Amino acid sequence: LACLCDTGATEYSHMHQDKLIELSQDEGEYLEYVWRPKRSILEILRDFQPTVIVGVDRLLQVFAPIKARQFSIANDAIDGRVELLVALIKEDLPIGRGFREGLCSQWIKSGNIFNELKQVTLSHGSFNHQILKETIFLFASGTGIAPLRSIIQRYSNSSDKKIYLYFGCRSVKKDFYFNHEWRSIKNLTVFVKGSRDEEGRRFYLDHVIKSNADPLHQANLEEISCLVAGHSRLNKLVKGALDEIWRGKIEEKSGKTWIEYLKSQGQYQTETWS
Repeated sequence: LACLCDTGATEYSHMHQDKLIELSQDEGEYLEYVWRPKRSILEILRDFQPTVIVGVDRLLQVFAPIKARQFSIANDAIDGRVELLVALIKEDLPIGRGFREGLCSQWIKSGNIFNELKQVTLSHGSFNHQILKETIFLFASGTGIAPLRSIIQRYSNSSDKKIYLYFGCRSVKKDFYFNHEWRSIKNLTVFVKGSRDEEGRRFYLDHVIKSNADPLHQANLEEISCLVAGHSRLNKLVKGALDEIWRGKIEEKSGKTWIEYLKSQGQYQTETWS
């Protein structure tokens, strides 16, 4: 942007150009002004107007093309119908900056998807349904429940599968997705906690797991499958909780060793994103 400055636009234009050069060279300044407050390119251009002039020939250099969004299919899709679970993003910005909305999620909410959607590409997810064991442990937070719902639907009320779902969300009343469905599935046991339901305390998925560890303690680890879905940070929480639970279950193996063994057998699978 410093290269696009019109230094004769105002008396402050030279100062604007110097500041942009500083931001490009000083990591600390960049983190403070751009990264931490999550300033968009539009907000930066507004702050440096009318010094920065973006011509038509430079638009694609300044504004990156919109990237395709990926969503996990939230149903078993046996009938060819696909369901998605999409979080509507709307977050308040610091005073004077209003709020930011998710570009794709707000477009989906508007209903224009039915008229304007031009292309859909389907790809295989991370989970291999074919090798799931008799006892299935599912771990998810937020919209990470989407790919796990398809598995629950596929094996719902199956006499040869036991399913345990450990789910974390902000509020059980607001964010416990598909709760009404889980009640009717006889072979599904659900453990859930809202991280912000108790004032002054925070509970996350590792707390849900460790507070309801009996099924994990009692399980034959050779005959279980563990599936983790959600933000990339989630996998670390799940592994930490399982390590604590399984440590000492068999003397020569720590919980961590069991996790590595399950991964090598395809019994510990993840579908995470950042």
